[in-house]
Amino acid sequence: MSRKFSASLIFLIVSFLATAHNDKNIKCLSPVSSLYELSSLQKANLFLCVDRYLSAFKNKDYRYIIKQIYPPVFNNFVAQNPGYSVNELIEKINKKMSIDMSTMELEGFKMTNYRFNKNYSSVLKVRDALYTTFQYSTTIKYKGKSSTQLKKVIAVSNNKGAKWFFTDATDQSRAILKEKLSQSDYDFLSL
Repeated sequence: MSRKFSASLIFLIVSFLATAHNDKNIKCLSPVSSLYELSSLQKANLFLCVDRYLSAFKNKDYRYIIKQIYPPVFNNFVAQNPGYSVNELIEKINKKMSIDMSTMELEGFKMTNYRFNKNYSSVLKVRDALYTTFQYSTTIKYKGKSSTQLKKVIAVSNNKGAKWFFTDATDQSRAILKEKLSQSDYDFLSL
């Protein structure tokens, strides 16, 4: 075998392996999904929506938080609570959240410093919806001690990033997303 042919063969094998590795990453997504890069305007809007969402926790604006819940997760909650209109359910959840947070504060718990890690995951486009995840931290103070909790949140937009809905990565929200996404897309989001 000539050296020129050997070098060409090695180059082709290395190129093939590199391409196969990249193709593996691309093929892990379902046929109806793709990676999506947010424009600077969409990214700014995502950050603004997340900041508003976390500010609502800080300001105890539970109605706003409830209205920002990813609709399939909220609809699941509606289905589990028959006999209530959507507005009645929003009020019921609002009241429960207010009471629970007040009770925690009376017991000495205080949640502060909601911080958003702006390193969101890659954005996945599935049909017309955009999915991404991000983390935020909050400081919990209790009896003179404090600890920081890190939470994973799923953000979903059904209108090209103009409005985002959120849900914590709970067992319930994961189950709902598992129904909506292929296994490869679900795995890609690391839920």
